[in-house]
Amino acid sequence: MQVELKDIGKKFERHFVFRNVSDSFKTGDKTAILGGNGSGKSTLLKIISGSLTSTEGKIEITQNNQNLPVENYMRQVAFAGPYTEIIEEYNLEEIVAFQSQFRKWRNGLSDADVIELTRLQKVAKRPIANFSSGMRQRVRLALAILSDTPVLLLDEPTSNLDAKGMVWFQNLLADHVDDRILFVGSNHQEIETALCTREINLRK
Repeated sequence: MQVELKDIGKKFERHFVFRNVSDSFKTGDKTAILGGNGSGKSTLLKIISGSLTSTEGKIEITQNNQNLPVENYMRQVAFAGPYTEIIEEYNLEEIVAFQSQFRKWRNGLSDADVIELTRLQKVAKRPIANFSSGMRQRVRLALAILSDTPVLLLDEPTSNLDAKGMVWFQNLLADHVDDRILFVGSNHQEIETALCTREINLRK
């Protein structure tokens, strides 16, 4: 798969957050999207995911030498950010089972495997509403990283994680990223972008 950005720009009201973003990404590319608060990192990630339309420019997706419609591309993207909604009434077992109805897990993982990889199996029957912010972030990250998708987008992935959680994140991502296109939005946090070999710097 190849993702190509052609002169992407995004305007809110009368002001552009960024303009003229162009680059091309293929399987195996790991790209950090860097910038301070308000620089447009989350906005660009959403445009790359297909969930937000740019004001200027376009995104082109190619798979097997054929252009891929956005609606088909979005099914092949996994996205996680600290603002990503999860069903708080569900417990961990239920939310993993719910997602697996719509999207396969990587490498033939079972629902039980996914729960174990969150390292939250001891509280798997507790409603997500009763999870701490760090535990919820683990759930968001695991659901995205372990989804069988060729494109993975993570926005400030270590938000709300403690030191142990950050190590968990690094290890999980390292095990499940080499055959994908990875984008990580980060406020220059090295632990978040340690695996990235390319960058887009959105200066504000």
